[in-house]
Amino acid sequence: MKAGIFALQGDVSEHKKMLHNAGKELGKSIEVVELRGFENFNCDALIIPGGESTAMRKLTHDENGNDGNKFLNFLKKISGEGIPVMGTCAGLILLAKNVDGKFHNGLLDIEVKRNGYGRQRESFEADINLRPVLNLNGTTKFHAIFIRAPVIEKVNKGEILADFEGNAVVVKDKNVIGLTFHPELTNDTKIYKYFLNLI
Repeated sequence: MKAGIFALQGDVSEHKKMLHNAGKELGKSIEVVELRGFENFNCDALIIPGGESTAMRKLTHDENGNDGNKFLNFLKKISGEGIPVMGTCAGLILLAKNVDGKFHNGLLDIEVKRNGYGRQRESFEADINLRPVLNLNGTTKFHAIFIRAPVIEKVNKGEILADFEGNAVVVKDKNVIGLTFHPELTNDTKIYKYFLNLI
């Protein structure tokens, strides 16, 4: 089983560690590949980590600054083939159809406000409420780390898998998952196990 991490920005090594740990707990061998581009994609799953979403959008354009839609078209192609895709924090923003009131050609039909919980100094940790599908060990809480996190203001389509103070913080539509927080900065593998089980 091979999982790719889009490695232009973000906590790539932390995601890698969590994928390996989750694989061990599931009794599966996971090969993790760091991707700098998406032309020769050959993985069973893809993670888009956090970072700075505007910079990440620019990095998905070609050398002439053209056509960042190629990346979104690539995401639509692989997700349409059933390959699970997970975006965390800025990765969620790249997946959203509406960001700060502007339309983007994303995979998740949600409305997102960037830095909705505040800037870097307003970063925080909190227990979020999990839906039963994520309760792989019977718990209903997950200790989440929010860093310059976006807020999901509206879910037009898809399932809410976790919430915090009335806002969705994990959304899933078929095989595409978006999280507003950083699961890779915890030691709790349940979200990764759920993700790997989608393969």
